[in-house]
Amino acid sequence: MTPRKSAMSELLDATKVVTVLVPQPCARCGRTIAPGTDGVFVESGVAHGECFRRYVCPACQARATGGKGDGRG
Repeated sequence: MTPRKSAMSELLDATKVVTVLVPQPCARCGRTIAPGTDGVFVESGVAHGECFRRYVCPACQARATGGKGDGRG
């Protein structure tokens, strides 16, 4: 997957997969991702001149990829 770019935003790292250490809200469903959850996608970049980082829970990622797993290969 290549990073998406536009005049207003730049997605720097679209495919990083992590285990969360502290509770994080899922950017897609809004549910809290519990500490210790593995296979969480992290998207980070710059939008409107400010850095952002958002987390996507494994369930939402599976729905987005048609149930093809966590993208680790």
